[in-house]
Amino acid sequence: MALLMAVPVAVGFLIPHNRNVSIIVAIAACIIVCFTTWIALTTGWLSRILTGIPIGLAGLFLMAGTADLGPDMALESAGEPVEVLVTDVTRKVERRRNTEGGSRQVVTYTYTFTRLDGGPQPEPLIYRGDGGYDGVYEGGRTTLLIDPSGRLENQLASEVDSTTSLSIVIVGMVLLYLAWLPGCLTYARRSARRSGKAATGPHPR
Repeated sequence: MALLMAVPVAVGFLIPHNRNVSIIVAIAACIIVCFTTWIALTTGWLSRILTGIPIGLAGLFLMAGTADLGPDMALESAGEPVEVLVTDVTRKVERRRNTEGGSRQVVTYTYTFTRLDGGPQPEPLIYRGDGGYDGVYEGGRTTLLIDPSGRLENQLASEVDSTTSLSIVIVGMVLLYLAWLPGCLTYARRSARRSGKAATGPHPR
């Protein structure tokens, strides 16, 4: 299980500029791990319900953690922290049609920065969703992680935290093993009863 969950982390580390890839791989890996665990360890409907709750929670934690861990590690290892001044924050609201024929509101924030060390102008950051980045406002100062090679997109240093992502993965694995252990004990008891019945054979009439 741990080996399979390492796959989305490796993908995110090797292809950090496209988080969608690591998200898709993380979802696929979590579905395989959680569904296999659930099917293998449960037979009755009650045990499937009781075991499915922690396995489902484990899947959510594993998906969130493994999808972010690889890209965060890549940016932390390659990125250089640079102090910048927030020179402009632009909020844009659009109405986009959905597949059902209606429309939905899409909000994006574009952040423009100037390096305080006089270096090259960093690329703007785009935040999708209402509210924007916490604590980042026009005229304020913040820290960007910038990849000198330009391979990775810039990101706020406060938004990159592989330790938190790793902690989320650990919580997910603990929940998965907590669900896995009772299932194994139940399976072992059922196997022991079956073996006992097979050894004694049918009762004479």
